[in-house]
Amino acid sequence: MKGGKRPSSGRPKGSKSATTLEKEKAFATLRQRIMRKADLLLDSQFSLAHGQQFLYKIEKTKIVGPKGGVTYKSEKPKLVTNEWEIRASLDE
Repeated sequence: MKGGKRPSSGRPKGSKSATTLEKEKAFATLRQRIMRKADLLLDSQFSLAHGQQFLYKIEKTKIVGPKGGVTYKSEKPKLVTNEWEIRASLDE
């Protein structure tokens, strides 16, 4: 009766098991999905790091007095939600 290691038994050295190959395939698929959304994910993380941000717009109404004097009355602040309006404000 022989004991111990047998020559040429088991999986060949350097080869990967079926479970490992399956895990690597799943990881590659996940990595591709993440890379497609990388910009969105980074923007979201930066936003979270900076905290919540809101953009409000305060419009002013021009009031001309009886003697021709000009004053401006500030209106109630309005939350800006249009993406193009936010971008325009940030670019200024």
